[in-house]
Amino acid sequence: MHELVHGFEMPDDYQDTPKHAIHLALRWQDELKSDSSMTMARIAEKNGFSRARVTQIMGFLKPDREIQRQLLSFSEPSQIKYFSERKLMQITCCKNRKKQVAAFKELAGVYVGS
Repeated sequence: MHELVHGFEMPDDYQDTPKHAIHLALRWQDELKSDSSMTMARIAEKNGFSRARVTQIMGFLKPDREIQRQLLSFSEPSQIKYFSERKLMQITCCKNRKKQVAAFKELAGVYVGS
């Protein structure tokens, strides 16, 4: 049975795999939705991050849902490292979903080819 995490179906070994920063963003998004007193500042304080760092991590919720699904599926440390926050920030700043997906596919193609 595959576990559902934030509406995404995850592999059976999900709990044992390394995680991308998008997992934090989704968990924090759930906290913000479920607790009306929760704020980004409280999340930062609770997790030992600056408010700016929490904002950066929450930026992983901006990309197209297909990109989010791909990021959530990464379990190999080499995948997580390759699809770094720095590389993904170039994609997340683009508001056009088609351009986001195209840029991500290009990045993924380079990863597969390396």
